[in-house]
Formats: sequence, structure tokens, C-alpha cells
Amino acid sequence: MTKTQILVVEDEGIVAEDIRQSLQNMGYMVSAVASSGEEALKETAKNIPDLVLMDIVLRGELDGIETAAQIRSRYNIPVIYLTAYTDVKTLERAKLTEPFGYIVKPFDGRELRTAVEMALYKSKMENRLLEREEWLSTILKSIGDAVIVTDEKGIVKFMNSIAQSLTGWQEKEAVGEPLSRIFNIINEKTRQQVEDPASKVFQEGGIVGFANHTLLIARDGTEIPIDDSGAPIKNAKGDITGVVIVFQDITQRRKAEQALRESEEKYRTITNFAQDAIVMLDDQGNISYWNPAAEKIFGYTPEEALGKKMHMLLVPEKYQEVYNIGFGKFRKTGQGTAIGKTIELSAMRKDGTECPVELSIAAIQIQGKWHATGIIRDITKRKQAEQEKEKLQKQFQQAQKMESIGTLAGGIAHDFNNLLMGIQGYTSLMLNDLEQTHPFYTRLKSMQEQVESGANLTAQLLGFARRGKYHVKPTDMNALIRKSAHMFGRTKKEISIREKYAKDLWTVKVDQGQIEQVLLNLYVNAWQAMPDKGDLVIDTRNVILDEYLIQTYYVQPGKYIKISITDTGVGMDAETQRQIFDPFFTTKGMGRGTGLGLASVYGIIKGHGGVINVESEKAHGTTFNIYLPAIEGSGVVVQEAFPGPQEIQRGNETILLVDDEQIILDVGRGMLDALGYKVLTASEGDEAIERYKANKDKIDMVILDMILPGMSGQEVYAILKGINEKIKVLISSGYNINGEATEILQQGANNFIQKPFTMKDLSLIIREVLDT
Repeated sequence: MTKTQILVVEDEGIVAEDIRQSLQNMGYMVSAVASSGEEALKETAKNIPDLVLMDIVLRGELDGIETAAQIRSRYNIPVIYLTAYTDVKTLERAKLTEPFGYIVKPFDGRELRTAVEMALYKSKMENRLLEREEWLSTILKSIGDAVIVTDEKGIVKFMNSIAQSLTGWQEKEAVGEPLSRIFNIINEKTRQQVEDPASKVFQEGGIVGFANHTLLIARDGTEIPIDDSGAPIKNAKGDITGVVIVFQDITQRRKAEQALRESEEKYRTITNFAQDAIVMLDDQGNISYWNPAAEKIFGYTPEEALGKKMHMLLVPEKYQEVYNIGFGKFRKTGQGTAIGKTIELSAMRKDGTECPVELSIAAIQIQGKWHATGIIRDITKRKQAEQEKEKLQKQFQQAQKMESIGTLAGGIAHDFNNLLMGIQGYTSLMLNDLEQTHPFYTRLKSMQEQVESGANLTAQLLGFARRGKYHVKPTDMNALIRKSAHMFGRTKKEISIREKYAKDLWTVKVDQGQIEQVLLNLYVNAWQAMPDKGDLVIDTRNVILDEYLIQTYYVQPGKYIKISITDTGVGMDAETQRQIFDPFFTTKGMGRGTGLGLASVYGIIKGHGGVINVESEKAHGTTFNIYLPAIEGSGVVVQEAFPGPQEIQRGNETILLVDDEQIILDVGRGMLDALGYKVLTASEGDEAIERYKANKDKIDMVILDMILPGMSGQEVYAILKGINEKIKVLISSGYNINGEATEILQQGANNFIQKPFTMKDLSLIIREVLDT
């Protein structure tokens, strides 16, 4: 028999040796003697003992109580404390580690043996109890019936997997809840609540059975017929300490009992109401049973079908030879490729058309001859649903294509802006050289206006592509909305605008020009939906989008402001609402719109990390809801809509112009020359860096294109910034890519100008950068 191994933890060498000698004399094996908590943990891990004798007070970082706590939690080994101290505080700390005994120093051999034997016995009993509890738990979990256990107050303490499945409650949710909430039962006939079985057990003190016709109402509302019983759990004194409820779903049993009671007529009634065709064949392949569903699916009346060969009625001609071979084999062996399986094939109707069906065949031997029963399901609708699913898949692919189109649109808009820049620049140069009385002046102004119209179109494309945001700043949305609404209201007197602005509306960081474009689009939509007159209601408020709500919108949870724009117009049907943000979708007639307005609105809001949705009903108006993420801080005063006229500003500084488009370099040099500046140019990043290094003491400012071959504008800026930390840089582009413009501005670039721009725009922003 293996000796009990004991680890002695004692920092007094003489005492430790005395304890070791005493234990060995008693017949125990001392696995090791440790003088510190750290050493005790190592020895325990090396050779796990059956018991630990632990001095409460140890030298080192770990005292006896801390060491015992770690041994108990890691290895579940019983610990007996050795102590010369009996103060209350120490004992309270020691209790938390659940020791198996205390020995107060000094002690004799009898006290030591008694404490060791008691601890070993207690540990053995606890382990047996744990094993028994685990054994019982495993039985309850694996038992075929549902089991719920409560305490003496009727609170759920345990549920096995069958009970969880039937009630719809997970054990972790149900534990701690009253049984009546989890186990909701009613009388099937009266629909009245049935008394809580736990309460009945407490009242009667014994096993109680459920009444007949008991229904369990599952968490999702499903009604399940059940039966069985509840039994008390009693302690050694006979007191009831809990209740065990054992029950089972008797749905299948009821069906079996009903099937046994049904006569042949009842069987025929059931088959008559079946939605699937049920066709029985005799050993010659003649139809012996033909239910109403078969008539409905195939068009033959029972009189027309009974006694006929099945293949002559239902099997398309092209499959008849295969059928005859298969049925011949079936007559002899009862075997066949379709027996006991479900297969899909084509069947023929009375009118000669084919339909897809699902066929299940069972073989039945009657008086030694093989008969067959076939269940035939018309799967025409399912096939149609599969086709619809395929159609939806194509729509999804189309959506992916539209995303690609958005990328293409952004690229086109950028390149188009570069082309417009050339036209705009040369036009500005010619206008700068002409008097207003010159006959070409008016024509050139018209060209400039057309360029602006083209730029507006590219702005819509950039909005759709989510690449138009380039100048964001903290904004007071109440002020911005109020300004845009009043401007719109002055032009549309027939519309009554009602405004509801939240006090202390959170600040957002947006491109004010783009958000004004969003608002104007929505105002115009509302006006067009109210051809006579109506109300336009604008509402703002602070909202919190939690993790549940944002799952629909694919945005980050947190603080948002909500802007609602509601009209009392004609409204939209569900189909229109599904397409309302699609690019090029419009309800207007041909030639009355591009279909990019709401698509660009959607792109702009998504580009700002926000959400837009629509709520509408025919003849009951429409509401567009916009959610924009809030930032910390107070709102910034919105710029005036119409700033006063500003004259062209000139200078004499030196400017490095960097762009990969030769036409931009040519027109840019011309504009800067006309403004009085000295100009250096570079067409790529490496050239720009070398040109700046060679002339950094002369160059006052750099105009840097974001899109350059080989090296991006952002990389070029970083290198230039490293050469001269105080460098002044004006970023220029037709759009920003993945927020690069914003990133460069955040890294210290001084400003941004979007192509195409006029000489006046360029002159003003250059002076703003240089004079700052």
C-alpha cells in the first residue's frame, strides 16, 4: 500500500526536522521539507503530495496563508496550518483558504497524528462527494428526459440539455430564476395556468404527477405536450431542500397513440388532405391508390388513374425505358436506386407539360410480392425560389459592380478635374489680360461658368464615390442647418418650414460645403414631393447608437447627432425606397435628372462615417434620417453663406509647383507668373525633393499635388517636412484618396485647394498660407 506523502513547510530548521521525524515514525512519507513559500510551490509542482503542513508565518515574499491559497487553487491539496499565533485577523485570513485543520505550536505526536488523519479523512470524503456530484451531474445531463432542479425556494439550480431544448432557456440564463418563469405550464383544454409543480411538492411533501393535457409554453411561445412528475429532495433530517422536475415531450407518443387508434378510413382521410401526391403501385406497376393531391398536381382524376400503368401517365417518354428496367428489378428484389431515398426528377402532367418533383419511394412486401408507395412533391415553387435566390445573387454581384463603378467614377472625376483645371487656368489667364469691354471677355466668362458646371458634376461623382471630403472642421450643425434652411425657404415661399433644434447639440466634424450639398438635395427632394404646398420639418437631436443598433448600419457605436428631414408629400412605395440611394435611379422623367443626387448624398454621409436611411409611405410623406458621429468640444461658428467680394491678391515670393500633369504645370506657372510670383516646377516626387533641397533658402512655399508617379504626395510631404520643419505647403488635388488629404493636413500641411480653381481662388489661398 502506497504511503501517504506529506509536504512540510516550516522556516525553523529544528522544528521542521522534528516534524519530519515524527511523521516518519508514524508511518507517513515526507516528500520534502520547504523553508519558504516559493520553495513550497516548487516542491508541490515537482512531487504532488497528499497533504501539506504549512507554517502560517514564513520568511520571504509569500507567507503561509498566501502559499496555501495558491496550492489549494492549483492542486486542490488539503492544508493543515501550523501556528504559534491565534490572533483573530490571522485566523480570518486563514479561513479564506479553507484549511483542513490547525495545530497550535508546541504540539505532541498525538495531536499531530489526529490532525493529519482527520484532514486526510475529510479530504477523502470531499473527493468522494465531488466524484458523486460529478457522477450525478453526468447522469442528469445524459438522461433522455428533461430535468430541472430547484432549491427550497423554488429557484432553478440546474437544467440538463433536454430541459434547455424544450423550454428554450439556456442553463446559464435560467439558474437563479423562479421555476414558474422557466417552466411555464398550462392546461391544454382550459388554457388555464397550472400550479407550479415545485410548490405542489412542498405542499404535499412527496412525489406529484402532472395532470393530463399539460402543455409547456416554451420561451418562443411553442406549445409542447408533456408529462411526468416532480419529486422532493430531502436532507438527512427529512427536510425538503429542493425539488426535481422530470418531464418529457410526448408529441411523438401522442402521434403514435393516435396512429394506433386510427382506422383505415382515418388513414385515407389523412392522405386525402396531404399536400403531396401519394401514389401506390401493385406488383404489376398499376396505380392502386391516388390521393386528391395527385389529382391536383397531375390533372388525372382517380377514375382516370386507378388501374393504369404509372409510367404511361407520369413518366416522360424519354425516361420510360430507364423506368421499365428499374421496375423490373424492383419486382424481383424489392431493391432499386430510388428506394429509401429522395430524388429530384421531371414528371408529366395530363396536359403534356413537365414539372419538377421530389420523389420518395418505400417498398412494401404483401403476400410475398413487392408493392411500392411513392410520395411526390411538386417543387415548382421551390425551383422558382432557387431562381429568385440566383437573381438576388446576381443583384449582389451588381452591387459589387456598382462599388467598382464608384471607384471608376472617382478616378474619372479626378482626371476630369485635371482637364477642367487646364481650361479653367487658361481662361483665368486670358480674363486677367483682357478688359471687361473686350468682345471676348463675356465669352470667356461663360466658359468659366461651364467649367464650374463641370466641376459641380464631378463633385456629384466624387460624392457617389465617397472621395469628395477634403476640408473637415468642427461644426455647429444647428447653425449650418438653420442657414441652409433659411436660404432655401427664401426661394420656395409655398413651403412652410418648421424647425426643431436640440439644445446643446453635440459638435460634429464635417466638410461644411458637402453637408450643405446633402441638405440642399434633401430640401429639393421634399419640394418636388409636394407639388402644391406642404410642410418641411427639420429636427435635430443627440442620440447614442449602441452595439446592437449599429449592426444594421456597420458603423462604430457611440455618440451621434440625428438630423431628420420630413415632408408631407406623396411618399414612396417599398420598391422605390429600396432603390432610392442607387446611382442613376430616378423617379423623374428622362432628361430631368442624373439619378446621382441621392447617391452622392449617401456617399457623402458614408464618407463622414455616418448613416442615412429613409422612412416613407405612399400618400403619407417621407422622412430622411441622418446620423453623424459626434466629437468632443463645442461647435464652431458656421461661415457666412455669401462672403464679401475679395480682389485678386498678388505677391513676389518663390513657389515650387509640383504636379505630374504637364498642362497643370504650364497653366500653374502662367497663373503664378501673372500673380507676380517666381516659379519653380517639378513633375514627380524625387525631382521635387531635389529641387527643394537645392533651393530651400529661396522657396517660400510648395504647391503639392497628392497624386504623383512613384511616390505619393503624402510621402513627398513627409520628406520635405523632414528637410524643413517650418515648410509651408498647399495641397492640391481633384479629390483625396482614402483620406490622404485630411491626413496630410493633420500632419501640418497649411491648406488645401481642389482642382479646378480660378486665379482668384489661387491668389487668395496662397496669401492666406504665406501670411499666416
